[in-house]
Amino acid sequence: MRSLLAATSLHAIVGLSMAVGVAVPLVTAQAQTSQYNVNFASGSSTLDSTAMQVVRQAAQAFRTGDGASINLVGHADTTGNATPNQRLSERRSAAVENALINEGVSPYSIQATAVGETALVVSTADGVSLPANRVVSISVREPVQAAAPVAIPAPAMVEVEETEEFKNFAFDVGPYYGYDFDRNNNLIGGNLSMDYRMNEYLSIGLEQAVFWIADDNGLGARSVGSLDLSVGPIADLGSFGKAIPYVGANAGMIYGDKMDDDFIYGPELGIDFGFASAKIAYDMRDSGVDKGVISVTVGGLLRF
Repeated sequence: MRSLLAATSLHAIVGLSMAVGVAVPLVTAQAQTSQYNVNFASGSSTLDSTAMQVVRQAAQAFRTGDGASINLVGHADTTGNATPNQRLSERRSAAVENALINEGVSPYSIQATAVGETALVVSTADGVSLPANRVVSISVREPVQAAAPVAIPAPAMVEVEETEEFKNFAFDVGPYYGYDFDRNNNLIGGNLSMDYRMNEYLSIGLEQAVFWIADDNGLGARSVGSLDLSVGPIADLGSFGKAIPYVGANAGMIYGDKMDDDFIYGPELGIDFGFASAKIAYDMRDSGVDKGVISVTVGGLLRF
């Protein structure tokens, strides 16, 4: 008699692991096992035509399903003594193994065992002749197949706002223009300044201007120190930097061939454009507020 049992599925669970702070998804592996029973007559280990048909079915399933292995288990019923029944189950298992090899199954893929009457397919009392216990069970196990991989979404890119590197020193060189209300002179020359930023808002500086006194035809100079307070950027000029105005005060000396050497002091107002700067100051003299000098400087700005 031939009996064919339905296939059963075995599931293996692979645990969760972590890599580079990213959780790897749970992967499920499945192995499919098909089982066939080859029946024998009482006391016999010979394969009849019905038994051979079952063997061929198992061999065909192994070949077409890319089987990984075949397990054979020989059985015997409880008729007779246990020792002869053990040897009978071994002969039955060997007969099925040889038949499978003849059908093209690799001997390295077959694992054959025999259990005699120690592991009955159907439990019975001693001395019971039952066809269901005179079998060789064939288990065709297919390769383990992993489930389709789960796509891991790419981590979201976090945009990090770039911050401008804070630079303490600023070097500025450019033209100078002044107007002296005391002698009604135009002052034309160049100016050099160096500033030190103590923080984002407060800076101190030194300026040195050398100029030609146009109306009286003589050389003069202006040397001052300044303390300035920035009010923060008022506009972003892109690649040209940010427009940052500031207010402050200066004090120093103005001197030259055609003017009196005087101590000067007064307010100043300026603006930085990232790559350039402009400043206007009113330098008052002790002789009177109306005797001062308007000083205007512009120049290229280099920070480091």
